[in-house]
Order: sequence, then structure tokens, then C-alpha cells
Amino acid sequence: MIRPALRRVALPVAVALMLSLGACESDSGKGISAPAPPPVNTAPKPASPPSSGSGISADAPPPVVDYAPVPPPSSSMSPRMTDTIKCDDSKGQAAVGRTATQSVVDRVIADTGSRTARVIKPGQSVTMDYSEQRVNIHVDAKNVIISVKCG
Repeated sequence: MIRPALRRVALPVAVALMLSLGACESDSGKGISAPAPPPVNTAPKPASPPSSGSGISADAPPPVVDYAPVPPPSSSMSPRMTDTIKCDDSKGQAAVGRTATQSVVDRVIADTGSRTARVIKPGQSVTMDYSEQRVNIHVDAKNVIISVKCG
């Protein structure tokens, strides 16, 4: 037997259920149709204004560059010679024991034949990539050079 409190709730719930199911009934047989979708604009897109002669329209995204620019070679070397520059750390050992000032670092770069230098302090994180054109100058806490190594 159904309790009286449940009877008071069951009747309104049953009525609400029937009304909601009635709203889900298909309208296809009653002549009611869904609203038409908005019309699609088929007019051609207006041409963009002419660019400055570069052949790229103003709406086009910038071109993607997938390489890093290489610094220009010195006047005494051909471009192919600069690709074969390799660091020679044996020629930079004269700097060990000296304070790593800008002039000393520049001298180590010139002596070793490298393109770049990286001064590495104690505990400093560095990438593990190897570059034949870079010299690593390791210094102590007082900025005194303790080793010069290529890579």
C-alpha cells in the first residue's frame, strides 16, 4: 500500500512526466517545421588592397622561418670557411688563473678560434648540447677561470 505522503507526491510527478514526454513528441506529422537555417553569404570576398610589392597580402600570416640566422662572416673568410670553424681549447689555457673580465673572455674566443663563449659559474645549470664553435669558460666563486673547454 502506498503511504499518504507518497500519494501526494506521486500524482504531480506523474503529471509532470506525461507533460514532458508530450513535449518530446515528433512534430513531423503535424505540419510544423523547424526554422530554416540562416542564408549563407555566397557573395565573393572583396579583394584585399594591393601590398607593397612583396606578393604577400595584408591578411596573410607572416612567413615561417625555420632556421636561425648565421652572423655574417668576417671579410677575410669565405662563407664556406666559417662553417668549418672549430674551437681549439688548448690555445685558451693561458687564461686559466686569470679573472674572467670581458677582455679576457674576448681574448679566449680569439685564441681558441671559436665563435661564442659561455662563462659557467659554480652550480650554474647549462644545456648539454655540444657546439664545435663554442668555448666554455669555467670560473670559481671569485670569477677566476679554472678551465677552458670547447663544446
